[in-house]
Amino acid sequence: MKVHEIFYSLQGEGRLIGVTSVFLRLSGCNLNCEFCDTKYYTEGMKTDIKDIARRIAKYSKASDLVVTGGEPLLQQKGLEKLLPLVPTDRITIETNGTITPSAELVREVDLFSISPKLSNSGNPYEKRFNAEAIYRLLDTDKAYFKFVISNPKDIEEVIEMQDKFKIHNSDIYLMPKAQTRIGLWFKERWLAQECLDKGYNFTTRMHIKLWGKKKGV
Repeated sequence: MKVHEIFYSLQGEGRLIGVTSVFLRLSGCNLNCEFCDTKYYTEGMKTDIKDIARRIAKYSKASDLVVTGGEPLLQQKGLEKLLPLVPTDRITIETNGTITPSAELVREVDLFSISPKLSNSGNPYEKRFNAEAIYRLLDTDKAYFKFVISNPKDIEEVIEMQDKFKIHNSDIYLMPKAQTRIGLWFKERWLAQECLDKGYNFTTRMHIKLWGKKKGV
């Protein structure tokens, strides 16, 4: 598998924010988001699966394994072999929701954190949207959705997607589009109020608040 980095930190976003986690960042992505803060996902080294499992096991204090990227499902065949070897309590895969997961992978994963890309990502609709993959992820009963929001108009797209796929409010998280502490500060309050008004969940980017924009956190 092609790996960019493995590190121990706190989950900074979404449903499990604050949970001690070991992060496996895989290389490669099928999208090119304008706001991507991990452009270095193209970098990476081919690594033996057993070696990856051993490196993950060193972080024994971590409650969770979070597989992120890039887009991890580009390497799902490798993940099918790796995840049974990983001794963690819970496994989360962070995905953009454009690739359908295999039955083998679904069995090994406890949670899919899906971040469908809106028009604010700069990706064409036909590239960033795959209805078959979204339906399959919903069928797992292991999925929630995390949307990157820049302005109130973005929430209209969230509502359209929610209506199309019948997603419960409790499975939707809105997160401010920001890569600095100041940027978060400007957007958090109005976005939090939007969540209150519409019954969605709110998530900040805790790792940005704690450590700023840097790798390995």
